[in-house]
Amino acid sequence: MSLLHRGLQVDNGISGPVGVVRRVDSSHSWCPPLAGLYTLNCDASVKDDKAAVGVVLSNERGEVMFCVGKQIGGCLEVELAEGQAVLFGLWCAIDCGFSSIVIESDCSTLIQKLTSIVHGSSPMQLLVDDINHLSESFPFVSFEHINRKVNLVAHSLAKWASSWKMLLFC
Repeated sequence: MSLLHRGLQVDNGISGPVGVVRRVDSSHSWCPPLAGLYTLNCDASVKDDKAAVGVVLSNERGEVMFCVGKQIGGCLEVELAEGQAVLFGLWCAIDCGFSSIVIESDCSTLIQKLTSIVHGSSPMQLLVDDINHLSESFPFVSFEHINRKVNLVAHSLAKWASSWKMLLFC
């Protein structure tokens, strides 16, 4: 079992009890997860001296279970903000009682760090450690890189949240 897929093993695109999370290539269009899993799309917006995150959780039918946007303070590095979006999304999923999720982000460097075993003490590595530690609360979690166009809803929510001082919960 790897950090990339906790709870299921990956077996060359074959789905079932041992299989992959995605039914088709999701690099250009959003596709739902397999039955019983939820997709958590996460994104951040950093502009001027404001940062915000947006997260959207959907089921296998594409129905939105929740979407949340909120400003985050003191985070002006894009990669750190993207990591904060994933951490925030994980906490929201826990609070709402969801347990088996596919986390999708358009930040390839973040996904690469989340799926590799690296140790360090940089702010980014400490955030990655926090995300990986929290993800151990889930019976299944997967980290997937997706195309930015596929992450448009979470991105738009983060952009919108950056102009509001309150938490946006849909």
